[in-house]
Amino acid sequence: MNITFLVNRDLASNFALNLILPTMQHHNLTVFLSDKVGNSSDHSGHSTLLADMESKVILPLLESNRKLTGKRSRFLGFNQLQCYAQQPLATLNDINQTSGLAKLTCNTPDLIISIRFGKILQPDVIKVPRFGVINLHSGLLPQYRGVMATFWAMLNGEKEIGTTLHTIDDSGIDTGQVIAQSRIPVQRQKSYLWHVLQLYLSAPKLLQNYLQALEKNIPMEKRVQSGQAGYYSFPKQEHCTQFLQQGLTLFDTAEISAMLEHYYRKTFTAQEALWLRSRQ
Repeated sequence: MNITFLVNRDLASNFALNLILPTMQHHNLTVFLSDKVGNSSDHSGHSTLLADMESKVILPLLESNRKLTGKRSRFLGFNQLQCYAQQPLATLNDINQTSGLAKLTCNTPDLIISIRFGKILQPDVIKVPRFGVINLHSGLLPQYRGVMATFWAMLNGEKEIGTTLHTIDDSGIDTGQVIAQSRIPVQRQKSYLWHVLQLYLSAPKLLQNYLQALEKNIPMEKRVQSGQAGYYSFPKQEHCTQFLQQGLTLFDTAEISAMLEHYYRKTFTAQEALWLRSRQ
């Protein structure tokens, strides 16, 4: 099967791909990246610091892991992940335009899987794959549509968070039919970023179940979303302040250092650790 992934160029997407792609090597895989979700003006001061930490410290470290270790590590940066794909990973910010649609269709995808992709897909894109488009959303639907669902769930005092695998049927945001969900308990002593990464541990199983059903021509039961729907955008500064006042954290240096052990055995240098601490 020809499967195209649409993901964002961020840490959680990279983490998810490292878990998912090795389980799909019998398929023909293509990966396209968006550079960001939303506009820079959408981010508050604290969420900008989190984005800067990812883009300026962690992602460069992931791309350099082969050079630092001298051998292939368990987890790979974006550039190295192309070893699982049929062609080099490419940026596709113009997916809804004629030029971007041409890049997408030349791979004749049977299925498109979206994970944190930064663009809202329009009908011309959605109708390309014969098995449609599915999205792995890092929030429980319909209560937590939109961006940074985990942040909002933690701020709202939820006892658990989760992911939702759902169809993308139109240009509505996170409104498609629910295929499956997974849930984990909130651990308030852990950071927002830690929770986001934990959510993707269930991703390979959710996707494997769906693909196996497709391959066996067994329709998986889908359900229309029900219950009170909520839509969330990027938090403003006052929301980030409330988050911190509750004793919650956006990221934690020790957690990040432990996470990097998935990529290589390396603790932060004193300079890197100081940079992170100064922004917490």
